[in-house]
Amino acid sequence: MNKHLIALCCLLAQFGSAAAQAQTEDGGLAVQAEQQRIATERQQIEQRFNQEEAACFQKFAVNDCRNESRARRRAELADLRRQEILLNDAERKRKGALQLQRMEQSQAHDSPAPAASAASSEPKPAVRVRTPAAPRQPHDPAQAARAQAERKATLEKKSRANQQEQAARATREATAPDERARYEKKLQEAAAHKEQTRQRNAASKPKAAPLPEPKP
Repeated sequence: MNKHLIALCCLLAQFGSAAAQAQTEDGGLAVQAEQQRIATERQQIEQRFNQEEAACFQKFAVNDCRNESRARRRAELADLRRQEILLNDAERKRKGALQLQRMEQSQAHDSPAPAASAASSEPKPAVRVRTPAAPRQPHDPAQAARAQAERKATLEKKSRANQQEQAARATREATAPDERARYEKKLQEAAAHKEQTRQRNAASKPKAAPLPEPKP
């Protein structure tokens, strides 16, 4: 298995863990580094393909050389695309973990402190004031945990759907050149068959009898 794919799978496992939420900021640097590496490798593949295409025209078997070069390019680009899909999924998980972490911190900050709750329970002198708004409900740890679990499940569901969609698109992009190559090959075979048929018909056509010599 490609070593980069193994590294990306480890990155996915890291961001899928709740214990890794504190490392999401540093994980963003790792994702950016992998994105830069994939872009560089894709550019190198295209440059090498262009050089190989130019060299093929100097060889006797031009079509065979070009077909091999194109097949190698498709395989390498498809491998990079698979890595890119895993990397995008890792980035979504990182952002989702960071969002959950910030929401937890925001909820903890908004929760009333015990001292404030005790002070609010003490009797206060009657004061004529306007009707206050509905009091904030006390913080319920169980309810907050359920809400967090639901948000996490929603994010994971969206992540899986996006990953499946990108995988299907990558498969279509990877197989499209093969479909074109097969279509071109069929056209070439049809043209060759037509030419062979024409040559056979021309060879089997009876020659016209010579004209009789004029009588003296």
